[in-house]
Amino acid sequence: MAYIALYRQWRPQSFDAVVGQDHISRTLKNAIKTNRIVHAYLFTGPRGTGKTSTAKILAKAVNCLEPKDGEACNHCSSCTRINSGTYMDIVEIDAASNRGIDEIRDLREKVKYAPVEGKYKIYIIDEVHMLTTEAFNALLKTLEEPPKHVIFILATTEPYKIPLTVLSRCQQFDFKRIGTRYIVEKLKEICAEESLPVNENALQIIAKKAEGSMRDALSLLDQCLSFSENEITEEILASILGTVDRDFIKNIVQALNEKDYGTMITMIDSLIQEGKDIRLFAHDLVEYLRNLILVKISSQSAHKLDLPDNLLRILLAQSKMFSTDALFQILEVLSEGESQLKFSTQPRITLELSLIKAAGIAGKGEKGFAEPQALIKKQPGQKTAASAAKKEVVSPEAEEAEKEDQVTEPKGAEPSIDLIKSCWKNVLALVKKSNRSTHAYLMEGEPVELKDREIILLFHPQMKIHMEKIGEPANKSLIEKVLLEVFKHKLTVQGTMAYTPDEGDKLLAEVKEMFGDVDMEIIE
Repeated sequence: MAYIALYRQWRPQSFDAVVGQDHISRTLKNAIKTNRIVHAYLFTGPRGTGKTSTAKILAKAVNCLEPKDGEACNHCSSCTRINSGTYMDIVEIDAASNRGIDEIRDLREKVKYAPVEGKYKIYIIDEVHMLTTEAFNALLKTLEEPPKHVIFILATTEPYKIPLTVLSRCQQFDFKRIGTRYIVEKLKEICAEESLPVNENALQIIAKKAEGSMRDALSLLDQCLSFSENEITEEILASILGTVDRDFIKNIVQALNEKDYGTMITMIDSLIQEGKDIRLFAHDLVEYLRNLILVKISSQSAHKLDLPDNLLRILLAQSKMFSTDALFQILEVLSEGESQLKFSTQPRITLELSLIKAAGIAGKGEKGFAEPQALIKKQPGQKTAASAAKKEVVSPEAEEAEKEDQVTEPKGAEPSIDLIKSCWKNVLALVKKSNRSTHAYLMEGEPVELKDREIILLFHPQMKIHMEKIGEPANKSLIEKVLLEVFKHKLTVQGTMAYTPDEGDKLLAEVKEMFGDVDMEIIE
């Protein structure tokens, strides 16, 4: 006998067997018990959440010869024929391949005929949003005044594409994503029944990867069983999914905290050598850091993560290495890096730069970023803006906001590039107060040199538009005004693109070809 996929073997045959949709199962069972069955239902929700299965269960329940408490008996002749797929009064239509007006006209003619075997003739139209506008219009009159023996069950993942005139004629049920806990429990039940050796941590990963879809979880479990006849472990899942195991992420977070750049670069290299997807790794790393934050800020949040106890212990231990502020800033940096990876032509470099930048934050320890006040020595008798301000009684929220916005006035000495770098956060804060757009452009540049009171800002090649924007008169004027306020000297800014070796080598070769083999150097 041919093998049947797990998701087909374990398709629910009763309302109680539908996972994670109790609100829908209960409503439909009560409707059948009280004989309040309407002529049209619309089931909406993400893929793999039980829409088509529930439609078949409903069709079976209304035609069952011996229903009990709103459930089909699964033993009578009608239930047996429905389960085997030979029942004539249940018609399944795929709207993706039968989407035209001709098919719907044919359907309108057929609904006039009485059912052959059961009490109702059921039409299950899957992916109904794929019907054309003309087809919907043709179906509208039938939905409005259908024959008493006909029930329509429409299913879709995109209800917003269905005309409102159709929606208003249906009783709508929204299927929600199935929780990780429910998927794991169902997978355990299936593995026990099938005598399948599976590690519980592996089931957690499968459930998380399924993203609320029971069908996806069972398909992935089926794939794992084909890969290995022995116990399915996290390592096997990592091989199949192209992801990294949790120990790898734990170790890279450890290296990030210790500012161990060598280890981080080596680990990224091993990731690439093994053929892993960098973007997928970045996604998993961001999610891991999100979990670190939740564990750090609240024990109640930790219990809602649906994670194994051993992983929670690891997260709790690692969360103590960082301050909450540092974790937020690291997550922000890596989230931005993950977004850039989608469009980057050099994903490895983008990821490495994000990790190095994040390590710079983590390396500050429990205090997160070092405060600018600690980097600038005060002149005798000089007061900072914060110390000169009058003390007021304020709420903790206002006090916290004031601390974030405090800007230290530097000493009046001639500014150096080191001083500019140490106070750059202050400059960005003041620019942000005046104009958020200018701040967005300026924050992509990094001060690298000071020439004749002109600050050279280095921009990544992909940030060319930001470099051009800071050169516009309005933006440049605002930046220079802030620089004067912070450094007490008239300074200006000039953007330059980061040097790309490939472009430089090509330019050098062209110049040598034109002028011969002479001594020269590239000045950025």
